[in-house]
Amino acid sequence: MVIGFITENLQEPMAKFFKMDLEKWTEKFIKAGDKPGASNKLYRKLYTKIYKKCGDKGTTVGGDHGKETVDIAVPFFVNALK
Repeated sequence: MVIGFITENLQEPMAKFFKMDLEKWTEKFIKAGDKPGASNKLYRKLYTKIYKKCGDKGTTVGGDHGKETVDIAVPFFVNALK
């Protein structure tokens, strides 16, 4: 079963961890479908809500390897995107 924008396997975590009223969000997405650009704004709002709850900048597991990652990733992307 799919309700709007959240598949069944994501319903429980969204309700549990983010304290989301899934029926309310589903109704919002249904209404947004009638207005150009409204669903994009709603997705941004949803992403912001989720990010504020669990998102963070920087390395969060295994120590601070940010510099090491940058030294590997930047040359790779510079060469790959030439």
